[in-house]
Amino acid sequence: MARKKFSGLEISLIVLFVIVTIIAIALIVVLATKTPAVDVFSSPRN
Repeated sequence: MARKKFSGLEISLIVLFVIVTIIAIALIVVLATKTPAVDVFSSPRN
């Protein structure tokens, strides 16, 4: 099984793409569910 060896630039681009994809999915989930993150943290103190 011959696997291609990735260069350092390719590995960093893949990692960057994965991070951006995870951030985009997290933002879509937060916007779709309209979760008020600030209210969740401040409500137990009231």
